[in-house]
Amino acid sequence: MDENTGIENREVSSDGSKEGAALISLDPRLLRNFSNWATFRAVIEIIFGALSCLGILTAAFGVPIVISGVRLLSAVDSLKRQMAFNDPQGVSEAFENLVRYFKLRSISSVVMVIVTILLYVGIIVMVLLSLQMNEVPLEYYQDSLYY
Repeated sequence: MDENTGIENREVSSDGSKEGAALISLDPRLLRNFSNWATFRAVIEIIFGALSCLGILTAAFGVPIVISGVRLLSAVDSLKRQMAFNDPQGVSEAFENLVRYFKLRSISSVVMVIVTILLYVGIIVMVLLSLQMNEVPLEYYQDSLYY
């Protein structure tokens, strides 16, 4: 077992069913710690995504954040099932859900950057337009000084 990661890599006996595969035995404390923090992160992402869905433009990245939080919770459930029942399929499902989580989170991050840039450009345009519309000719000020 690697002391830094808590991962033990053992080769499977070649009985024909899983030839060339490797079993990975993880430290239960490491899995429990990971599942606790992943659960916390998933709940935070679901809450942040739900709050982001309150706006029209921000819903573009809020929906993928909520879905990615649900995927992360699914990955945690698969890992907990693996820890409880020593189910090798649980690890595979957990990694599948983690891949989906990272894909959705990446998509929502890109959309968030695009929406943020569009919002800043819109604010700058609105400020420039309001300054241009509120501009008063110099003659008006000069005439008003004499009255």
